[in-house]
Parts: sequence; structure tokens; C-alpha cells
Amino acid sequence: LRNGGVVVEWRSKHDAEWVRKEPHTSLLQAAVGPDVQVKARLFKVVAKFMPVECDPAAETTDIEATNRLPEGCIATARWIRPVEKRRAGQQFAHMQVCFKSPQDANEAIRNRLSIGGKRVFVHRDLPEPFRCAKCLRFQPYHQAKDCPAEKQTCGTCCSTAHKTQDCTVTARSRFKCAVCQEVGHASWDRNCPAYCEEAARLVDRNPDLKNPLFPTDD
Repeated sequence: LRNGGVVVEWRSKHDAEWVRKEPHTSLLQAAVGPDVQVKARLFKVVAKFMPVECDPAAETTDIEATNRLPEGCIATARWIRPVEKRRAGQQFAHMQVCFKSPQDANEAIRNRLSIGGKRVFVHRDLPEPFRCAKCLRFQPYHQAKDCPAEKQTCGTCCSTAHKTQDCTVTARSRFKCAVCQEVGHASWDRNCPAYCEEAARLVDRNPDLKNPLFPTDD
């Protein structure tokens, strides 16, 4: 993988499920090397327009019970956009829910989810197009370690005087995208024309992403 990781495919579903369970995962990590971390594949969906009063980390058990999903089928849940990036007075936000199996993720997509007393629309979360973590550009493809830029660019205001996490700009009118250079939105905005164009390219290269459901063996 681009990040230096390796994808391992097992010969059978039984073997893959066996490795995902402890202590087998820890034993595999120890056998391969001390710096190796085994990560099982997760199947990510987006729950749209959730009330911001919800606490994603505390909702997973309730989501499973309320929607009659298998106990423990949800690995994690989080807000897609950081809380500090919200607009003043914002009442709704999108939540990412990560399932451990494609079947449970597809069930959520088909039937929607009831979360916090509200029934919400759910869709498959598409992977993010790769971009340089230093200059934030998509093209030409390169990693931060090979970036020709001298300084890291802020993803909110496009300044090179500070990092994104240290930016104090909150007014949308002062946001500037480092990719398309437009004022009024940040580099991390998924509605950025450059982001949308790159996301479309990613889907064209991976036709499976056009399917609203995750592929299964069924």
C-alpha cells in the first residue's frame, strides 16, 4: 500500500475470521515483528444529518440494540468533520459508522438506522482520494516525504505559517483551499471542485465503488 502497509488475503473466510480474534491477532503481530500492527478491514457507512448533541463513541451499543443488529458488529463511530470545524449554530452533522462485516453494513444501508430517536439515511462511505499531507495537493501524485514544498500548508486558510491543527481562522469567508486556491472553503471541504473531480477519478479507477452496497460472498 502507499502507506507502507501490506494487504493479506486468506484462502478461506474461516481462516480470516480466526485471525481477527484474540489471541490469534496478537500472536500474528508478535511473529511478524514488534512494530507490526494487524488491522482488520472495516466497512464504513455515513449516517446523514445526525443531531450534534449525539455522542458517537457512546452510541454504538444503542445503535446495535435499537436496530436489532448483532452485538459487537460496530467497531467505531465518529463525527466525519472535527467538532471544532463546525459552523456557529450548526445543529446537524454526518457520522461515520464502521462495521466489522459487509453484511451488517449493507443491512444498515438498506434499512437506514435509528440513532438517538431519529431514523437517518445511510450510504456507503467512499475512500478519500490520496493527497500529499504536506502541500495537500492531489496531483501530481507524491508523498509528504517527497514533497518539493518547503513548509506544510494549513488545510483551513492555506497559510504556511502554521499547521492545520493550529489554525485559528473560523470565519468561512477567510477559508482558502490549497488545492483550487478558491476563497470561501477549506482544503478539507468535500464540496471543493478539485476534491469532487479527484473523487470521481477514484471511482472510475475502481468500478466496485459505484455499487451502493459492499460486495459479499452471498
